[in-house]
Formats: sequence, structure tokens, C-alpha cells
Amino acid sequence: MEIRKVKIPARNLQPGMFVSRLDRPWLETPFAFQGFRVKSQEEIAQIQRLCDCVYVDLPEDHPLARRQFGTGGGDVKPLLPKSRQVVYETSTEVEQELKVVARVHERAADLVRDILSELKAGGELELPSVQRVVGLMVDSVIRNPDAFLWLTELKRRDSYTYHRSLHSSVLGVALGRHIGLPKVDLHYLAMGCLLMDIGKTKVHDQLLNKQERLTPEEFELVKKHVHHGVEMLRSTPGVHKQIIFLVRTHHERHDGSGYPFGLSGLQIPLLGRIAGLVDCYGAITTDRPYAQAQPGTEALQSLYEWRNIDFQAELVEQLIQTLGIYPTGSLIELSNGEVGAVIAQNRVRRLRPKVMMILDSDKRPLGHYPILDLIEETETRDGRPLEIKRGLEPGAYGIDASELFL
Repeated sequence: MEIRKVKIPARNLQPGMFVSRLDRPWLETPFAFQGFRVKSQEEIAQIQRLCDCVYVDLPEDHPLARRQFGTGGGDVKPLLPKSRQVVYETSTEVEQELKVVARVHERAADLVRDILSELKAGGELELPSVQRVVGLMVDSVIRNPDAFLWLTELKRRDSYTYHRSLHSSVLGVALGRHIGLPKVDLHYLAMGCLLMDIGKTKVHDQLLNKQERLTPEEFELVKKHVHHGVEMLRSTPGVHKQIIFLVRTHHERHDGSGYPFGLSGLQIPLLGRIAGLVDCYGAITTDRPYAQAQPGTEALQSLYEWRNIDFQAELVEQLIQTLGIYPTGSLIELSNGEVGAVIAQNRVRRLRPKVMMILDSDKRPLGHYPILDLIEETETRDGRPLEIKRGLEPGAYGIDASELFL
């Protein structure tokens, strides 16, 4: 029987119902899970104190499903008019898409490395090569965003410069896909995020790699990488203006505190807003000369706290929905003590992703890597609920995540 997502008054909640959405963002509530089954009157009372309405999953013949309280909806305002939104369907399983991704990722990583070397030596940007690889990346992310996200998450720790650019590009496309950007805009987004920091090839390495906080004078020199990047793209025949706008504005911030123009709110084009957000996420989840990487879950919490300050609130919410509370590639510990890595999201139950298991409950290597789909595996062998207990920092328990893909 078909299941419908139905908006009902919180007063109509009953034990056993599955609450899939609230009328407010999950992170503004004490609930640990983004989607849960109501177990008691105490939980209902807590929800009623916080929410007027909730979204529940009900069989289509349920009496409340037949009453028109409203369906669908979401926690955020649409970022695009419905007439422009494209609905993308996941057409391949993550395990299948990984076979394609491995080859495309290698080509993309080599390309970015060559671009940076060529530009640093005073050469020119070879646009056709970028367009070919970007086309393969976009097609893969459209088929299944998890595969490319997982591999770039593993690989980007190898090199802060070019693997992070690639990660930002893939994450930008995944976010654009989620909000329904047309395919042509996904191409602009992929190319813009891939190239948004090429201007740093004109900035001295000593400044980029400085361990201490930059002086105001040094920071002004680093900020000029935006201008350098724009000029490089303007001098390259065939670069679309949308890509140039993205590079010009990816360091602007929602409250006007960014650079180089101090733009705010909707003055920043959508592709620039997306690029700035994914660039920031990539930065704070990567070890830098002056800061240690945050786990993905903590990084999303930081971005959520910065909503409507640095970044548009609706866009932050959509990034959280794109990545899940436990982003693809992150290490997690289950309630039974076993440890695994998230390899794919479940777009309906974002706290029940697909996980590659690594360690047993005593934190010993399993010796093989079984795939556990938490949407299907809901209980342990002894009948206890099986769920994610917590996210882990990269490298927890000595796990080398890059070895998992191999």
C-alpha cells in the first residue's frame, strides 16, 4: 500500500506514527533523530510544546491521510521557482556507480593538478579539457551523488589544494541537483567551483601556507586571488559569464561581511551562494596550516549556527538535506558498538544511511566489509533497536578511510 507524507496538527499525533518532518528545522529541537517513530505520550507532549504541525508517513487509507490537512512541504523556502526546478531520479546503485567514478575522479584530479601547474608557470587555461571532464562528473552525480561524494571525501585529504577544489565541485553539483537546478546550471556550477581558486596561483605560497594568522596586509594580498581568478577566466575564450560571476562572488557573505564587493543576501547570485557555502564546508572539514579539520557532523552544525549571517538559511538547510546528518564518507558508531563508514544516504530516512562496516563491537577489524542498509536492518540479532549512536572523527580507531575504497 502506498505511503503518503501528510501534514497533521501536532494534537493528532498518536504513538506508533512515524514523524518525518517538523514545522521547524530539526536542529532547533532537542530530538536526536531527523525522523523517528513516536513511542510514548511523553514524546507527543514534547512535540506539541515545540510544533503546531508535523509531517507523518501514513498509509493512504488512514483516516488522517484522507483528511486534507496538506501534504508535502518542507522546512525551507524553495530556492528556485517551481517552473525551473528539475526532479532528478537516482538511476544507479552506489556500488555500481563507484566503478565509473574511480576512472572519472582520477581524470579530474589529474586535470586540476595540471591546470594549477600550468597557470602557476604562466600558461593558459585549456577550457575544452575542463568541459569534457566536468561533463562526466555532472552525469555521474545526476545518476547517483553518493558515489562521487564518497570518493572525493576520501581522496581530498591527500592534497589540500586540488582535491579540495574537486570536492567542492562535486558537492556543489550534488547540492544543485538536490534543489533542482537545470543541467546546464549544474555544468556552470561544477566548472566554477573547480576553478574558483585558480587565482591563488598568483599568490605567494608562503602566504597560502602560513601557520599563523595572517596580518591585515597579508590578508589583503590573499583576497586578491578573486580578482586574479576573474581576470584569468575573462581572458579565456568560451568561459560563460555565469562561471565568472560565481568566481567573483564565492567569498561574499549573506550579511555583507564578505569580499571583494560586500554584497549581501540576494545580491549574491545563487551559484555564488552555493559555491561559497560548499567552499566553506570543504575548508572547515580539511586540515589547514592554522586549523584542524572538523568532522562532517560538527561542520554542518557550525554552518547551521552561521545561517543568515554568513550563508542563506534556506541554502544551509538544503545542504544538510543533501549530505544527511552523517555525511557520505563519515565514520559512525552504531548502537551495538560496531563501527562503519557512510557510503550512501537514504533520501527519505536521513538517519538511516547505507554503511560499510569496518569494526566489530569490540573495535576489532571485521576482515571484510559487509554493507549494511539501516533502512532494512532496524534491529540487532537480540531484538534491540539498531541505530547510529554517534559520528566519529576522521581516523578514529586508526581507520584509514582511503583504504576502504581500495
